[in-house]
Amino acid sequence: MRLRLFITVMGVLCLATGGQASIIFRPGEKVKYVGPGEEEISGSAQQIYDKAQEAEKQGNMGRAIKAYTQLLKKHPKDALAPGATYRAAQLLEFEGDYMKAAMTYRWLVERYPSSPNFDEAIEGQFRVGEMYLSGKKIKMLGIPIATSLDRAVEIFAAIVRTAPFGRYTARAQFDIGLARQKQSANDAAIQAYQAVIDKFPNDPIAADAQYQIGYIWYEAARLGTNDQAATQNARTAFEDFLFRYPKSEKAQQARENLERLQQKSTGDAMKIAKFYDKEKAYRAAVIYYGQVIREHPGTTASAEAQKRIDQIRAKVGPTALTPAVAVNEPKKKQVASRAPAGNPRPSFRNGDAEVAPLPPPEPDSNLPPPASLLPPTTTAPEPSPSPESSPAPEAAATPLLTAVCLLLTSCLGYHVGPVKPGVLRDVHLVAVPTFENKTLLPRVEVLVTDSVIKQLQQDGTYKIADQGNADAVLKAEITEINRTPARSVRGNVLATTEFNLTMHVRYKLEAHGGTLLMPYADVVGTTSFFVGTDVTTDERQALPLAAEELATHLVTQLSEGW
Repeated sequence: MRLRLFITVMGVLCLATGGQASIIFRPGEKVKYVGPGEEEISGSAQQIYDKAQEAEKQGNMGRAIKAYTQLLKKHPKDALAPGATYRAAQLLEFEGDYMKAAMTYRWLVERYPSSPNFDEAIEGQFRVGEMYLSGKKIKMLGIPIATSLDRAVEIFAAIVRTAPFGRYTARAQFDIGLARQKQSANDAAIQAYQAVIDKFPNDPIAADAQYQIGYIWYEAARLGTNDQAATQNARTAFEDFLFRYPKSEKAQQARENLERLQQKSTGDAMKIAKFYDKEKAYRAAVIYYGQVIREHPGTTASAEAQKRIDQIRAKVGPTALTPAVAVNEPKKKQVASRAPAGNPRPSFRNGDAEVAPLPPPEPDSNLPPPASLLPPTTTAPEPSPSPESSPAPEAAATPLLTAVCLLLTSCLGYHVGPVKPGVLRDVHLVAVPTFENKTLLPRVEVLVTDSVIKQLQQDGTYKIADQGNADAVLKAEITEINRTPARSVRGNVLATTEFNLTMHVRYKLEAHGGTLLMPYADVVGTTSFFVGTDVTTDERQALPLAAEELATHLVTQLSEGW
């Protein structure tokens, strides 16, 4: 009996010594069993730190992580806390608990920004974020269950926020775009890529961001979206890419993508033109044929479109292709033939073709007759009637009434016309060749030139003609287009909600022989726009407004001299 009891006691002691288990007694609580390595770690910051170091030497990483975490919780303001936080994050990453590691790295950079391990902690976050971006899945009970692109975005966003000028910030912003692109959230991806270009234009990753913007729009156009802006935005993005980064390794691919987009755009416009041509809607067909010629000059499609335009004009005549609001020439002559001789109609600044004829006014018996119907004033006046034939007051009022009528009707033959500068008094026809574009925005010269031509036509002081028949030629160059922040997001000065857009043009007016009629002058057009999901698209939509205001100022200077 005693032998059995001795063996049992020795066995219990051996198990207790080998397992190093602990039984904790607390007043008012039940007895608690704590496994090896799970005992509560207490003491001063230095004591806890020493326990963590000892656990690392013994290879007990779980206990070391717990000790470092306890030090951070109990002594967050101690000098050892930043080092303990960084070491805990390293051990968590080593043990494969990547999300907790990223959170611990983030805790370090947010709570201890002056830590000597700040840059290493940013690098650790970036390393974990790249791991999730590359496809590492979230695990539950050790089993991969889902991708973690949202976690990657969260990590990269923390890097951008806590280290806005750090070594990994530009790449983290770019990776946000990659993650959103993988999620098919193209609007968010474009916005992230655009942020790389705006905030880090000199970083090499900005070239990749510009290409990715073009590629997103390229894929949208290639997959057959009904939004025609996708093709235009893709072309703009790739042209910007080639202009800024002509030596990039992706330059050749961008050129090939542009060629495919050109073929697609030409085919779409030609398809629409042929549809209207088949339906005998010739004016609409000519508009789309003209689009092919403007956007793709010198191509086979352009030659085909021009040939068909010539055939349509020969078939239906130019009159059928003019806008419906214009007044036909025979009707103009008919109206002119009804005008009384010696009293020509006032001229209008927009030209007779833009103004419909007015009906003849109804005669008003209460008004005196016009001057053209009064008796000639060059003969001697007839004798005044005697007092017996008419009352004296009426006889006295007759000469006064006649004088008033003459005064009111003596200027009927005059009209207020355009007040041109003296040097331009002999200029009636103006040629407006396409402006020269010295900015980074492609094809904006077509937009500005069209706006100026439309404004000249609307003003009416000058008529548009080709250079061979024009009295003067307007030559201009677009020198600058600026986009400046006007309003920022509350609490984040780096994010802009509204931009001011300013367009500068320098122009001169030359006579047909090359004589300078007006020296170089500058004109400016401005507008503003709010930022949505795509800054590039928002800016493109605001450009016509700035061009319209610029055209108004330019034409005013030409027609009125100020």
